[in-house]
Amino acid sequence: MLSELQIGLRREYARAVRYHQELSLLLVDLPPSSEVLGRVRDAVRLCDSASPAPGDRVAVILPETTLTGALLVATRLAGALGPSPTTGGPQSVGVAAYPSPSVADAESLMRAAEKALENARSQGGGILTPVSR
Repeated sequence: MLSELQIGLRREYARAVRYHQELSLLLVDLPPSSEVLGRVRDAVRLCDSASPAPGDRVAVILPETTLTGALLVATRLAGALGPSPTTGGPQSVGVAAYPSPSVADAESLMRAAEKALENARSQGGGILTPVSR
């Protein structure tokens, strides 16, 4: 059975491909408690969706959002969420976007965001894309 996140991401990816639109995905390294999800949902647009993601994280789907726009949203979101409860430093946020040469479907978009989140974590927090160094 597919999760709410998988269904939403597949739906938005199909829409982006069909209508030649952008789509971005954020992964935030925070446990998806109801308080955290509420704060995330308050910080994004009504058409965006926030849901629990595997690995005790929060995923935010940003339809019709370029990579540049997603980085702005991630920056605003990190500010709204405050410092990381585990490190005390900046939140770790992975950002991925379609279209991209490395994104061929909804699952590869998720993998790109996971890679970016891993990079952010390894650098002690921050907002990174899969190609950030």
